[in-house]
Order: sequence, then structure tokens, then C-alpha cells
Amino acid sequence: MIAQIDVSEVGAEKAKRLVADLETRCPICKGLIKKGFKVTRCGCGRDFHELCASRVGRCPVCFRGLQGASE
Repeated sequence: MIAQIDVSEVGAEKAKRLVADLETRCPICKGLIKKGFKVTRCGCGRDFHELCASRVGRCPVCFRGLQGASE
């Protein structure tokens, strides 16, 4: 049986705009995020390119909203 998750309550925490402190990969585009790039960090701790976060709007891993990225 597959459990249903109510994702409407999952996005309450706002995303943060930061600068990457180490190299990693963007979970949305799979592109490299180099140290010093501007990133959007989800409440789950994953970093995204700012442009990717603004286009998609939700973390593809935890489904939290990334709406705070554009503020």
C-alpha cells in the first residue's frame, strides 16, 4: 500500500538565499554548484541554483516550497 502525504503543510518553511560554501550538484538540473555561487537552500538542507529554484518552485526531494527564494 502506498501512503499519501499531504504536501500542503510541508512548505511552511521559507527557502534561504545563500552563497555555496562547497561544491555540490543541483538536484534540479544536476549541474555543478561551485563554491561561491549564489544558491537557494531548502529547509531540508539541499542547495539549488537560484534560477532552478525560481523555475521549479518546490524541492524535488522533500516537496517543500522554494517560494522564499525569489524574495
